[in-house]
Amino acid sequence: MRRLISSLAALCGLLAVAAALPATAAQAAGSADTDRAAGQRWALKSQANGRYVTVETGGSGNQQGKLRAHADQAGPWQQFTLHTGDKGGTVSLRSDATGLFVSAEVKDAGSHSGMLRNRGTKIGAWEKFQPVPQSDGTFALKSQANGKYVSTEVNGTGADQDLLRARSDRVGAWERFAFERVDRDSPIPAPAAPRADQVNVMTWNVCGNNNTQCGNAHTGADKLAAEIASRLRPSADGPLPDAVFLQEFCEKHAKPVEEKLEQATGHGWNVFFAPIHYNAGALKAQKQCDTAGDVDRGSYGIGLAVPDGSSWFQRYDLTSPDTNIRGGRTEQRTALCAALPNRALLLCTTHFSAGGPAYDDADGSFRRAQAGELLRIVGQPGYRTVFGGDFNVVPPDAAKGESRDVLEPVYARYRECAQLGNPGAPRDGRPTIRDMKIDYIFAPKNAPFTSCALSPQASPSDHRTLYGTIALPAA
Repeated sequence: MRRLISSLAALCGLLAVAAALPATAAQAAGSADTDRAAGQRWALKSQANGRYVTVETGGSGNQQGKLRAHADQAGPWQQFTLHTGDKGGTVSLRSDATGLFVSAEVKDAGSHSGMLRNRGTKIGAWEKFQPVPQSDGTFALKSQANGKYVSTEVNGTGADQDLLRARSDRVGAWERFAFERVDRDSPIPAPAAPRADQVNVMTWNVCGNNNTQCGNAHTGADKLAAEIASRLRPSADGPLPDAVFLQEFCEKHAKPVEEKLEQATGHGWNVFFAPIHYNAGALKAQKQCDTAGDVDRGSYGIGLAVPDGSSWFQRYDLTSPDTNIRGGRTEQRTALCAALPNRALLLCTTHFSAGGPAYDDADGSFRRAQAGELLRIVGQPGYRTVFGGDFNVVPPDAAKGESRDVLEPVYARYRECAQLGNPGAPRDGRPTIRDMKIDYIFAPKNAPFTSCALSPQASPSDHRTLYGTIALPAA
């Protein structure tokens, strides 16, 4: 959202919220920007007393940010997102209200030994829990810090009543928690009547996590935001984008990128984020970006930047393999869409599973399923959809490459950037990574591309940036 001087009342409201939080919590709440992140949100309901787990902001010292099961409803202070830094082997709980992780305080003594507090700024051993499914559909949480199960201390008194502690060697009623989803998909708003429109789109796999072959590996938010802003135009006199699709992107880069886009273009933007997950037993946890030095960069996934007027966005999970050929857990892929109802325009981006014998989808079967799911996602009545991203597969008419049939049904219903104004043109294009094309922008068949361009170089990513200008008809 555009950073302009706001009203005094709004400013006072923000200051009041910050003053009500501990300093670390207020700082984290400002950096997470979870309102535009599409990860699943959970409330934990203790089976010991039927109440929801709450992050408490009061207290000082080791009482600050403690967790107690004492709420009758799941409000903002009872909501968590699940994260994993070890491919789903464990999960870490991040408070949606503070942006901080839940820690097991194993160095505390006596009745506070192993107490749970919301104070972790990144995932370490104290922030890791193994979710252990129970026969009744609930879960026990086993702390990786001390090997103990989390209990609800229903026999505690005063400030310690219903305190959560990692202190049990077995699972009983006190150690069971129901995970309840508290986020829900919202219906897409009704679109306005379509009108003739020009849409400029940029897509780039920024390679911003841990791939050491990329200059963006472990990059900080300011550096990446500046690099994205420097690539907004395909040429010095080219158009600025109406939408930017980003892959291999970190959650906490979204707000700095949003601010840099606003500086570069002179108008407001929203940058939405959708995490890629790992299966953590019967739960899904968001893959965590590697830390950059000592800085938590949030979850790993895809980003979508659209003009400020858009507020509807939604994540869609794509069918993905559970394990790769080596038996390792694999990324559960996703798609992300945002609607601009006043333009009858839907914008979507995705990052398909990786192909080839050494990766997730050796024979292309999962990418075929993902392509079919994507077609259903983008087919929203009344909307003209422009979509793209890193599909991890070459086009059907490519001279080489595996699983070339994956995008056959997509080309049958949409035209791709490299085809420009001719939907019957070869289904190919210039390489976007090394000697292969795996990055795409698609538009409706009746919406010709008036230009399609690539950045001169990929560095500091391993992907070149792809740009397309689409002429959307009125009908």
